[in-house]
Amino acid sequence: MRAWRGLMAAFSMLSVLPAARGRAPEPGDLAAAVPFFPIVGSLFGLALWGAYRGLEAAGLPDLVRGALLTVLLVVLTGGLHLDGLADTCDGLAGDTRERRLAIMADTATGAFGVVGVTCLLLLKCAAFATLESAAALPALVLVPVLGRWAMVLALFAFPYARGPSGLGYYFKEGARWPALVVATAFVAGPALALLPAGVAAGAAGLAGVLTLGLGRWMSARLGGLTGDVYGAVCEVVETASLITVPLLVRTAGLIN
Repeated sequence: MRAWRGLMAAFSMLSVLPAARGRAPEPGDLAAAVPFFPIVGSLFGLALWGAYRGLEAAGLPDLVRGALLTVLLVVLTGGLHLDGLADTCDGLAGDTRERRLAIMADTATGAFGVVGVTCLLLLKCAAFATLESAAALPALVLVPVLGRWAMVLALFAFPYARGPSGLGYYFKEGARWPALVVATAFVAGPALALLPAGVAAGAAGLAGVLTLGLGRWMSARLGGLTGDVYGAVCEVVETASLITVPLLVRTAGLIN
């Protein structure tokens, strides 16, 4: 029962899927949701793959296809992680830890946030538009999974900056070793089903290194991470993986 409520809480907090709506998750549900983050990503990935095949069959130009896939991913997440990215970019303009956290808590979006989100969406759109058909299945399915696994890793590896308040705190409470192991298993399954072991390990390794690097840098500036930073990590790792997974597939000789 606890696992089921955690799974539903993961969908409720990370997506706009109708099946995830209902009663508001309790703090314990949020803690139990952490290991299921990659499962949410896997459904996003399957949706992207289905949309990609439909757009490809329709013969739409690559740029239009890339833009539509980008919009689809934004819609599926409700823009939640982009909002975190925008707040994080704005917060970096602060000159002290306290000022950075205060800026990030402000609901208004500043110039740095707009620029950061715009740059990331341009990169993501370009990566979708130039995705080769032979690399599409592993890339589209795994990239959202890796992005949400990165959130679990960041939750586990770094302290929470705001103390016992906010949704991020309850997620942090659930980010223990067992949650990280389960979340990693949910990544390993589809990765090994879609890619050779070496390529799958390389994709996960690059995502992990980027997550730990970002987390360490942000933690040094904020005294820990926040819910906004978790969203920013997801977006950055997702975009980087969308670029690197097809490159790894090509390097491995899986694309003729």
